[in-house]
Amino acid sequence: MNLEEAKQYIQSVRWQYAKTYVTAPHEYTVLDWKPETKQQMIDFAKLIQEIGTKEQFGQKDFIILVIDNMKYWVMDNPIENTDLINRTYVDETKRKAIIDFVQSGRFNFIKSMSLSDIIKQIESGVTSYILPEGKLPQDFPKPSGKELDNFRTYILKFKWKSAKTFEKFSPHQYILNFPCWKMKEDEKCKGESEACNECNKQRTEFEKWILFIRKYGERCKMQKTVYTVLCVDGRQYWTMGDPLETTWVLNRALINEPRRIPKLEWLDRQ
Repeated sequence: MNLEEAKQYIQSVRWQYAKTYVTAPHEYTVLDWKPETKQQMIDFAKLIQEIGTKEQFGQKDFIILVIDNMKYWVMDNPIENTDLINRTYVDETKRKAIIDFVQSGRFNFIKSMSLSDIIKQIESGVTSYILPEGKLPQDFPKPSGKELDNFRTYILKFKWKSAKTFEKFSPHQYILNFPCWKMKEDEKCKGESEACNECNKQRTEFEKWILFIRKYGERCKMQKTVYTVLCVDGRQYWTMGDPLETTWVLNRALINEPRRIPKLEWLDRQ
């Protein structure tokens, strides 16, 4: 695939805003939306890796390719397994405008919207999007009973620690899980294959439930930051870190904790 063919592929597929990554606005396309383009997606992913440039995000380096003021990157390894491609604006001013707008409470999330749709909302001066109290938008996915039961099983595995930070006005608990590269970087990895296998197994499960929270959660603003929060059995769960590879803290707090309630703003509720 050459650049002209890549541009044709880009125009032929749908791009959707990743609503769970508020502080790193980007959009993505997935193979399931257009499975007949599988070879084109893989070829484009190879092109990104072959002629792209290295860019650091968080603690990791990614290969990005800039085409028409958008930068593209992939996460899969080996590249032949690619079933998702990400992109965002090169223009940092645009990215910051999106972050500020999404966290402002005026953001109107619509299923299948793109980054350009958000820019249009910003330019149109859209007013606040109000939903019935305690309800998620019709288009938001909802977990099945079995998924919730599996999530409950997971969170019951741990002895949650009380956070000393913000304990006076925002008491909460947390658990930690570090990816293998982080453990090695901090020289806390034994380097033994069995230990690494167990570490990676635990990390895979941790990331699975982080994605579960981000998929089924609702937006909640705490002071100046917007988090995706999942409410289950009287508690709210949320994560710290973005992207997923740099997320190693899972928090929880009581929904009706009186010290937290005045500081919370639920953006998807009335």
